[in-house]
Amino acid sequence: NIGLPGFWPHAVLVIGSEAERRAYFATPEVQTWVRTQGQADGDFEVLLKAREPDAYAASAKPLHGEVTRTIEAISDGVSFNSLEAAGEADSLVVLRPRLTKAEKAQAILRAYHYTGRPYDFDFDFRTDSALVCTELVYKAYEPAKDYRGLTWPTVTMLGRPVLPANEIARLF
Repeated sequence: NIGLPGFWPHAVLVIGSEAERRAYFATPEVQTWVRTQGQADGDFEVLLKAREPDAYAASAKPLHGEVTRTIEAISDGVSFNSLEAAGEADSLVVLRPRLTKAEKAQAILRAYHYTGRPYDFDFDFRTDSALVCTELVYKAYEPAKDYRGLTWPTVTMLGRPVLPANEIARLF
């Protein structure tokens, strides 16, 4: 990370374990949104598994004896990790977006979609065929039709639009 500017060199999405998601997203608001996605029973976990079966299976596998609770883009690509391993750093900050639970569920569903993609060593936000850590966060929360999401301005570095982790922390 020596080439990355600022204090914060990395970003991770905390998605919680299956049990934590089941408890957190068991609300009428989320169930209603899940039904609009075609999952008649309103169960967010069933929707995740149906939409992204390979990613869901990967997320269920413990890593290093620990439950996976994060999605991150690392040199091996966009993958799941335990919170313990992802948070193994000298310093970290936890930022919670002020969004509804349904919007957070949508961000997690979007992030699952990106798992397995390679790491973007070119740091190019103009495509999503490969992603860097902050690009994963950016894409998961990117506003769309019927999705408020979060809007973060990119900065230009080496002629490319990017979102350094410091900018995420600064905006929060």
